[in-house]
Amino acid sequence: MACLVFALAPAFALAEGKSYMTLVGELVGAAEAPRMIRDYCANRAPGTAVENARLYEGWATRHKDLLGAVAEQLSRANVRLQKQGAPGGERPIEFMRKFAAQQLEQALDGMTPADVVKFCSAYPQYIEKKDKEAETSIRELLSVVEYADQKLTEREQT
Repeated sequence: MACLVFALAPAFALAEGKSYMTLVGELVGAAEAPRMIRDYCANRAPGTAVENARLYEGWATRHKDLLGAVAEQLSRANVRLQKQGAPGGERPIEFMRKFAAQQLEQALDGMTPADVVKFCSAYPQYIEKKDKEAETSIRELLSVVEYADQKLTEREQT
C-alpha cells in the first residue's frame, strides 16, 4: 500500500485545491485533445486530414486500455456531475467536450491560413508528445480522478 501511495503522490499533488468537476474537465482535455485537434485540422487544413487521422488512430490504438479506463471514469463522472447539477443537464461530459472544442477554436482563431497549415502539419510531433503524456501525466490525472471519485462515493455512503 505504501508503494501505491508513493507512486500516486505526484498525481495527488495535481489535485491540490481543485474541484472534482475541474479535475474531470482536465481529464477530458488531456485525453481528448488529440481527437479535437485532428478534427480541427480536418476542417481547417484538409490537406493534413488523412495523415492526421492515421496518426490519431495509431495513438488511440496504442493507448486503447488507457482510453477505455478514461471513458469508464468519464461515464461515472457524468452520473456524479449530473446529480451535482453541473452544466450540461443530463450530459455534463458532452458539455465539457463541446466547451473544450470551443476553447481550442478560440485559441486558434487568430491564426492565418498559413499558420493553421503549419500547426496542423506539426501533428506528428504533437502525437509523439501525447504518447509520452499517455504514459505519465494522463495516467496520473486519471488516478487522481479515480481517487476523488472513490472518496466522494465513500462520503456519500456515510
